[in-house]
Amino acid sequence: MASQAQSESDFRQIVSQLKGLTFDDDDDIATIRDLLQQLQQTVPARKDPYAKKTIPATSVSVEMATEMLGIKYNPRNADFFFDLKGKSEITAIDKIGSSQHHQRFRGEPLSRTTIDILLCDRLLALDDRNANRYLQVATEVDIRAELVDDKRKHMYKAGYVTGRADYTLGHGSLKASLEDILIVVEAKKDGDCASAIPQTLCYLAGVQNARKQAGKVNTTVFGIMADTLEYRFVLLDHQRTAFVSRPLSWLMEKDRIVAFVDHIFQSAVAV
Repeated sequence: MASQAQSESDFRQIVSQLKGLTFDDDDDIATIRDLLQQLQQTVPARKDPYAKKTIPATSVSVEMATEMLGIKYNPRNADFFFDLKGKSEITAIDKIGSSQHHQRFRGEPLSRTTIDILLCDRLLALDDRNANRYLQVATEVDIRAELVDDKRKHMYKAGYVTGRADYTLGHGSLKASLEDILIVVEAKKDGDCASAIPQTLCYLAGVQNARKQAGKVNTTVFGIMADTLEYRFVLLDHQRTAFVSRPLSWLMEKDRIVAFVDHIFQSAVAV
């Protein structure tokens, strides 16, 4: 109570001094600047009532993710599509997909196996001889994204969306430093690839927030979502606009899928 009373007294004293000053005198302007700095120090930081309240990223819809995190994205507008072309010679994934064992067991772990193969193959093919830093891979990375403003926090009764990304790629210590992440990868069981879109958008927003807070020049980040049958890709640009590819079938469009992965990896090493 004593410290609060002292703060109020200091506040009143500074305000009183400001009333007697004008902007016509250079000395007054310098004094005003000093007093305003003192005033800022006497005002206690406002506590965020939602700072410790979170929303699981797995429970968020696309509409919620874009609304609460300030992402510009319209899945019904072709301007938000993400598209590329390429060529693939990866046969191991084809063999897994046609295996009788795959037909019996279509869980998320098998999707991760195919993603492991794809990531390793394309990292080996990546021309990173001139890169400043090599891409690193981490799994099970905790990510949180702060809701874009107080209005959204009050609306959703939470301060953050939280979750655990299946894979991340970037530079440095990816589990300890979100600002070093450039790519987020989510694996789903067969038929659930589209359900990863809101989750991935949340993780990308969290990574982008961390990169901006760390003063990174490049804040564009990428997402890859996959089951063993289908792939989708996301780009979240520096203006917080999301571009999402259409669903791509590994059976029919593996060349295009590989082109996306190669493009994303090459963009990451060019940072």
